[in-house]
Amino acid sequence: MLILDEATANLDLESEALVLEAIAELAVGRTVIVIAHRMAMAERADNVLVLEAGRVAAFGPPAQLRGADGAYTRLLQAYEGGIDPSNPEAVLCV
Repeated sequence: MLILDEATANLDLESEALVLEAIAELAVGRTVIVIAHRMAMAERADNVLVLEAGRVAAFGPPAQLRGADGAYTRLLQAYEGGIDPSNPEAVLCV
């Protein structure tokens, strides 16, 4: 089992891509738990679990969650819109 907590949080996009490739190679045949705010990590996962206020707000494959109106979709839209959902100063109006 491999547990990664914000493994790419302080990397530029080029370095993040290299790390994501390395993680993908290491993950073959292993259980990997990734804690991340960056959506690039979530989009590569088999399954995503979104927590809101300590409760499970969404769970499932990213493609399935993207098609649903829920917590994952809101996070993805915020990320694509340039809002950092991990920033307490950022306010999402949904």
